[in-house]
Amino acid sequence: MTELVTLTSPDGRTTAAVEPSAGGRLVSLVVDGTEVVAAVERRTAADFYRGSFPLAPWCGSLTGTPDIVRDVRQGALAGQHGLVHSWPFQVDAVTAQAVEQSIQIGPDQPDQWPWRGFVTHRYELTDTMLITQLAVHSHGDEFLASAGFHPWFITRLGDDPAREAVVDFRPGRRLEMDENRQRTIPAAPTKLRNGVFDQIAQNPTISWPDGPSLTLTSNTEIWVTYDQGPGFCVEPWTAPDGPIDGPHLQLVTPESPCVLDFSIIFDAQNA
Repeated sequence: MTELVTLTSPDGRTTAAVEPSAGGRLVSLVVDGTEVVAAVERRTAADFYRGSFPLAPWCGSLTGTPDIVRDVRQGALAGQHGLVHSWPFQVDAVTAQAVEQSIQIGPDQPDQWPWRGFVTHRYELTDTMLITQLAVHSHGDEFLASAGFHPWFITRLGDDPAREAVVDFRPGRRLEMDENRQRTIPAAPTKLRNGVFDQIAQNPTISWPDGPSLTLTSNTEIWVTYDQGPGFCVEPWTAPDGPIDGPHLQLVTPESPCVLDFSIIFDAQNA
């Protein structure tokens, strides 16, 4: 049986459940008695269709230097969305409102990442928000990396068509891939439920009729959306998918990790 770490807000109004053995992912967020995180069955070893899972040390598809990419893909589950989305995290500290987790990456780990480092993953639940942080660290090597969260939200509460989610997402541009598989071509953001975007005009919001209202905040400019069946995603990434040496990636050193902050702010039901 999978062990979960359950967090409870100080006022008791909100609970969050974290599954360390599956990428340290968030598998439940219950606000005012309503579950807002989609939890479909695990379909493959690469656990891409439930909860909110971490993307590191890259997001989406990986392209670039053939030898490095081939070796990393052979060590990674499915070869996309990074290395840590489905591996077990170590629980380093836990309280009633917070949990801290970590996982090692590098050439001596199953992921076959060429550089030695580690990823930390933290959740903290307050009376008004779930604060999450994902960070890619180095043990000494310098390398380029990105980090992201891939949260699935429930499309319809109680599978009721009258209680379908309303998403307010206002990006300025959609980023398309060029001939080198880099997302450098800006286009008009016509299809908002699937794509890679930047220059958002305001923090994305999600609300359900007679249900909670969420506001998503992050320290990144890149947001990704994906819509499929019982769930949909609004994802913060520090960089778009593309080459392993792409221009958007952050240089990670022992003194400078790649850090992604992401918060889900919740408002009172029927407010």
